[in-house]
Amino acid sequence: MNPFLTEPVVPLLRRLTTPMMGGIISLMLYYLLNAYFISQLGIDELAVVGFTLPFATTLVNLAVGMGIGISATMARSQGAGSDLPIASIGRNALLMAAIILISVSAISQHFLYEIFSLLGAPEHLQPLINDYLSLWIFGCTCQLILMNGNAIFRATGNTQTPAKLMALGAFLNALLDPLLIFGIGPIPALGLQGAAIASIIAWSIALSISLLLLTVKHRLVCLTPPSLIELLNCWPGILRIALPAALSNMMTPLAIAIVTAIVAGFGPEAVAAFGVGERISALALLAILALSMTLPPLVSQNLGAQQYDRIVVAIRSSYRFALIWQTGIYLLLALSAPWLATLFGDNPITHGYIEIYLWCVVLSLAPLGVTILTVSSLNALHQPSKAICVSACRLFLFFVPLAWVGSQLAGIPGLFIGAAIGNLLSAVVARSFLRLDRLVKDNTA
Repeated sequence: MNPFLTEPVVPLLRRLTTPMMGGIISLMLYYLLNAYFISQLGIDELAVVGFTLPFATTLVNLAVGMGIGISATMARSQGAGSDLPIASIGRNALLMAAIILISVSAISQHFLYEIFSLLGAPEHLQPLINDYLSLWIFGCTCQLILMNGNAIFRATGNTQTPAKLMALGAFLNALLDPLLIFGIGPIPALGLQGAAIASIIAWSIALSISLLLLTVKHRLVCLTPPSLIELLNCWPGILRIALPAALSNMMTPLAIAIVTAIVAGFGPEAVAAFGVGERISALALLAILALSMTLPPLVSQNLGAQQYDRIVVAIRSSYRFALIWQTGIYLLLALSAPWLATLFGDNPITHGYIEIYLWCVVLSLAPLGVTILTVSSLNALHQPSKAICVSACRLFLFFVPLAWVGSQLAGIPGLFIGAAIGNLLSAVVARSFLRLDRLVKDNTA
C-alpha cells in the first residue's frame, strides 16, 4: 500500500521530515568545517571560496529547482497510477537533470575568468580561482546530480536514503579535506586544490552509491534507452515546474545581496551583525526547510489520486507546526540574545546589532515559514506561476523595500524591523495565493 495515500498525514510528515533534518545538519557542519580548513591556508584562499559562493549558490538553486520539478512530476504520476512505469519516469527525469547540469557546468568552466571578473574578483586571485574551480566543479556537478537522485527517492516516500547519502558525502568530504589540503605521511599537501579533489572523491562516491541504489536495489531508474517521443512527452512537464522553481530560488541570494549593500552603508559592524544574523536564521529555519522537502511529494501524490482532503490536512498541519515551532525557537533565541551576541567577536556595536536582529527578524521566521511552505505546496500542486509570484512579492515587494525604508527612518534597527514586517506581510499574500477552502474546486475545474 502507498503510505502517501493511506497513512495518517501528521505522523507520516513527522516520519519523513526527521531524517531530512539530519541530512541538512550534516551538510551545514561540512560547509563550516570546509571554510575552517581553507581559512588556515591564508586570506587569499579564503577569499577565493568567498567569491565562489554566489556561483555555487546559483548552481545549487538550479539543481534544487530541477529536483522540485522531478519530485512533483513523479509523485503526481505515481498517485494517479500512470501507465508509464515509475522507473521509466525516473530514468527520463535523471537523464534530463544530468544533461542540463553537466552542460551548465561545462559552459561555466569555459568562462570562469569572465564570470569572476563580473563578480569583482581581483586579478591576482584569478589563477587561484581557476586552479580551484576547474577541479571543484566536477565534484559540485556530482553533488548536484545526487540532489536530483534524492528527489526521486523523496517522490516515492523514501527520505532516509537521501539523508544518509547527504551525510555520507559530507562526512567523506570533511574527512578528506585536512588530509589533502595539509597532507599527511605519503599524501602531499595540495592546498586549495586538495579541497577541490576531496570534493570530487566524496561526491562521486556518494553519487555512485545513489545510482546503484536507484537502479539495482529500489528499481526507481531503469537502464533501458528511452525513445525520443517518450522524452519529449516527459521533459516539458518537469521543466514547467523546475525552471520557475529554480528562478524563484535564485531570487533569494539576489535579495540578500541587495540588503547587504544597504547594510554596508552603516559600516562593517552592521555587515558583520547582518551576516551572523542570517546564518542564525538559516539554522533556526532548519526544520521548515526539511519539511518543505517532504511536504511536496505527499501533496503531489494525493493530487494525482484526487485525495484533496489529505492535501488540506497536510498543508494546514504544516502551517500549524511552522507557527508553533518557530515561536518556540524565537523565545529561545530572544532570551539568549545577549549571550549569543558575545560569541561573535568583541565589538560592542556588532553585539548590539546582533541582539536587535534576534529580537526583531527572528520573530518573523514563523510567518516566513508559512510562506516557504506555501511556495513548496504551490509547486507540488503544479502551480509554478503562483509559486514564483509569491517569492517575487516576498522579496521585492516587501522584504527589500521595507528594509530600505526602515533603514532610512531608523538606521539598522529600522532595517531589521522593516525586514520583519516584510516577512509578515509576505505570509498574508502567500495565503491569498493558496486558498485551502477552494482547493478541491480549483483542481477539479
